[in-house]
Amino acid sequence: MLFAELDTKDSRGSTFSLRTMADRARASHRRIAKFVRRDLFSRHRIESGCSKDFGCILPRPQLYFSNTDFPKPEDHNLAPAVVPKFNTRIDLSGFETTLPEADDDDNTEEGREGGEEEEEVATPPKESVQERRMRERRERRERERQEREALREERRREREAVRAAVREREDAEERAGEVKAKEAKPKAEPYKLSKRVQGELHNRARIEGLLETKVDVVMNQVNLEMRGGISCGGKPVMELKDVDAVLAAHPQLAEVIPEQDEIGSAKFGKCAVVGNSGNLLGKAHGEEIDGHDTVIRFNGAPTAKFEKDVGTKTTIRIQNVDNLGFKEAADRYLIFTARTRRDLAKFVNHRKRYRKRKQFTFNPEFWCHIWDWVSHRKLKPSTGLAGIVLALRTCDHPINLYGFSHNNTNFHYFNKLAEKVTTQDVYRYHPLLEEAEIYKELEAESLANLVS
Repeated sequence: MLFAELDTKDSRGSTFSLRTMADRARASHRRIAKFVRRDLFSRHRIESGCSKDFGCILPRPQLYFSNTDFPKPEDHNLAPAVVPKFNTRIDLSGFETTLPEADDDDNTEEGREGGEEEEEVATPPKESVQERRMRERRERRERERQEREALREERRREREAVRAAVREREDAEERAGEVKAKEAKPKAEPYKLSKRVQGELHNRARIEGLLETKVDVVMNQVNLEMRGGISCGGKPVMELKDVDAVLAAHPQLAEVIPEQDEIGSAKFGKCAVVGNSGNLLGKAHGEEIDGHDTVIRFNGAPTAKFEKDVGTKTTIRIQNVDNLGFKEAADRYLIFTARTRRDLAKFVNHRKRYRKRKQFTFNPEFWCHIWDWVSHRKLKPSTGLAGIVLALRTCDHPINLYGFSHNNTNFHYFNKLAEKVTTQDVYRYHPLLEEAEIYKELEAESLANLVS
């Protein structure tokens, strides 16, 4: 019918064109939609485009032409894919709507613009293809981000569960190990002597060669002038590699050391070397120890409150870095065991502070000599062995050894080790097995008496 009117003329004699007919049809459609919306707003109090009872308000008007190749207007129509769908069918039979007659004003440019303005107010703006794609891309990225976060959270919870299980297992093993350690009897000798060491010990020629070795006991000016390397330098027993490294430890080292070896050249007569073993307790060796010409003690071992068992006399006290500065009133000489550059710097600073004290530090080469006594075991010789070797070189033979028997229940006579420190830990730092064999070897050669 629409196309049949294309060749007709109206009462005014004007010819209808397809564009004119389409514009009129759109204008009529808009007026109908306008009246329907107005009626819905006024009677049913619908305040938005969609209602639970009525669904969405009439869609934006569209015209579809069949059997034609005319292009669709792009300014006023939505794509069919985005036309709103109704949730509820609206029955318009109950509405009484009087449509005004169309006049020529509707075909004017002003009428068309007015209608389009109403349409723009009532209808949301059209979404372009590019905007739709961008929105879809943002939505897709947001979904992917949420999925990644959910996956990361799930993996984090799994890792936390694994860590908790591992910690629980380790705690259980540690508790079981502690119970087992308490039930097991402590081993007196957790390590064994190597066959090489066993073959070298208890050899009279070896002992005689060690006693005849010429080496200064304490560091002096002559040692520094000789320069050169240290035979055991760079090893655990002596980290300083050469005399240049010794001099670099502190710029005032030469000012605090003696001109010659005052200790190594002395003669101390009958000597008692008093160790720190808990075996001294209850033995009442105090008076016997004080009867010696020279008494050698170690580190921070006190005599106060233990006079009955360990005596009161101290001629030489040998100290490591942890006990530097400890001194009792009866102490005559203090000898420090400096093995590193840091230790040597501490000694110099301490020596400058207490200039009236007779303080020395062992000659680095003397430590290499002590290392020869334990057949170069990869552990640092103890200060106890250093005191025994010192006594063998400066005292009358035999020397008497007190407190050199290991005590599992009371390691030191003046304190107790923490419960967590096991017998295994005691043998970790010093070659105590080799040293114990040396004490027996010296006693067999009538060079020492192992009293307790």
